[in-house]
Amino acid sequence: MRPQPAPRRAGIARQRGAERPELAAVVHMDAVRDFMRDHVVEHFRRVLQQLPDLRIEVERWAPTENAVMVEWRASATVAGQPLSWTGVDRFCLEGDRMIEGRVYWDTRGLAERIAAIAGQAAVS
Repeated sequence: MRPQPAPRRAGIARQRGAERPELAAVVHMDAVRDFMRDHVVEHFRRVLQQLPDLRIEVERWAPTENAVMVEWRASATVAGQPLSWTGVDRFCLEGDRMIEGRVYWDTRGLAERIAAIAGQAAVS
């Protein structure tokens, strides 16, 4: 199937599980086998404390037989400097519920860029 263009205003801005109760309606409990939902929510709460202006924009998406692939671009400000990175999420579906989610992005590359920005800020 062909990738679908993202709707013009498809941004996922500051999604926080505690403030998005409808998320719980589409996530199957098996999708969080190793983690409790509260731990996932807490993880994102910590991320948003460190990157309060974090934005994620969907660039394109494509359905497969039993999943949806979503390509995205994230952006945030680190030590006063803009930073962006890309990734892909794969959401496996069973009926109308997500049963597994995987995220693919360059964590090391992002960590190195954040460290470099933080190092520059410390020197300034």
